[in-house]
Amino acid sequence: MTKNRLEAFSDGMFAIIITILVLELKVPELATNSAQDFFHSLYELLPKFISFIFSFFLLSIFWVNHHNILHQVEKVDIKLLWLNILFLFFSTLFPFIAAFIGNYPLNPYLVSFYPLNMLLAGLVLRKLWKYAF
Repeated sequence: MTKNRLEAFSDGMFAIIITILVLELKVPELATNSAQDFFHSLYELLPKFISFIFSFFLLSIFWVNHHNILHQVEKVDIKLLWLNILFLFFSTLFPFIAAFIGNYPLNPYLVSFYPLNMLLAGLVLRKLWKYAF
């Protein structure tokens, strides 16, 4: 596999991950056209929106760092491919976890999965970086 193919695959995965992330933000049903219903609907959407914003920027940070690593890579081998796939695996879990947290923001067990996934994705990205250099 060439570096360009790896970059294209990874960029495509990040595009899909972020698209899935935003699909969790559903337009609320308004009972009436009143300001009270409008603001109440926005208030109910707030946990999902906060989860989306945080996840969007976290994934963006991961993507920028991943891009910088791949920019420096000269040769792609099987170990680099598998490290990249493992990193993308943990990245694909963010929309699921973010949606879950958006629905149950006060569940401590569920909320603990988010930093755990961040840690695992970060560790694999670090390993990818160390292997690439």
